[in-house]
Amino acid sequence: MFSKAVDNGAMVMLNGREQNVPRVSGDGRIVMGYNAQQSYVWRGLFLQVNIEFEQRSGLGRGAVIPTGTIRMSRRDGWEYVVPVGGLIACEAK
Repeated sequence: MFSKAVDNGAMVMLNGREQNVPRVSGDGRIVMGYNAQQSYVWRGLFLQVNIEFEQRSGLGRGAVIPTGTIRMSRRDGWEYVVPVGGLIACEAK
């Protein structure tokens, strides 16, 4: 999953293809344009992203995501929970 703070969606690999999945809500702490809780919906798939941010000295314009989860729920009742980690970074110009 990859998202940009300026867009209202995320690129997600679904069925082996990149899909642009629209964000429908964001709540909680905001760091560099990202909410700690975000929700996305695409064709009967609901994604709930919950992440923690850690701003570290020396990182500059970014934050580490040491822990988080993506909960994927489908219309047929199946639900998957995936642990995640990552990084928020700005493009240097």
